[in-house]
Amino acid sequence: MTSPADEAQTAAHDIIARAQAVGAGGDVEITALETALQTAVTGPAAVASPADLDGLMAAAGARVEALEQLRQIVPDELVKAAAELVEIEELVEKATATLELARTEVGARPDLVGPPDLQAAGDQSLGPWLARLQALAEAGDWEAAGAGLSGWSVAADACMAAAREAEEANAAPLARQNELRALLEAYRAKVGNRGRDEDGRVDRLYQECRDILYTAPCDVERADALVQEYMGAADAAVPEAKR
Repeated sequence: MTSPADEAQTAAHDIIARAQAVGAGGDVEITALETALQTAVTGPAAVASPADLDGLMAAAGARVEALEQLRQIVPDELVKAAAELVEIEELVEKATATLELARTEVGARPDLVGPPDLQAAGDQSLGPWLARLQALAEAGDWEAAGAGLSGWSVAADACMAAAREAEEANAAPLARQNELRALLEAYRAKVGNRGRDEDGRVDRLYQECRDILYTAPCDVERADALVQEYMGAADAAVPEAKR
């Protein structure tokens, strides 16, 4: 029959073996436990007592469990991070293209936003940073990789938000331009040639709206005002158009 001391030593050896499997054999909690095992628990008072051994085992066990969890979690988190980086790159590319189109179609407006530069930070940029974390994980340094991923995720989320903000800001005037074009043509079709336009003002306003909406760069605010003016003039000439 095994004694409690024997069982404790067996459990301690198991913890040490698990620690070595996750690359933590040299950690202070593990080496302290190994030192205690090398000394008989019935030795002098300065030597670890059974209670001391229990405490050392608890500390070493907690350390190993934490690293084992990281070994399970970190690889999946790295895969998710790589997918997020691709998503960010695609969004930045889209925001850049939208910005170029907006500058052509609606001019260099103050509300246009440049997307984040993914290379601006050099080696500290998201791509190289993630590559270093992947290398740490491959080397078995799960703790460093996991800690680094926390910081990387914060930076990636901020970059994603900035890219999304740029895409939305740059797309907004283009979307309004298209809305005004559709509104103008829909209203033109609605009122048709019914009504009294003796001085040709309604037709002139329609042509002016078309000219500004289909000429680059388009002054969207001016076009908006003109379309509203055209609609008012058309309603006055064709009152039933409102019904």
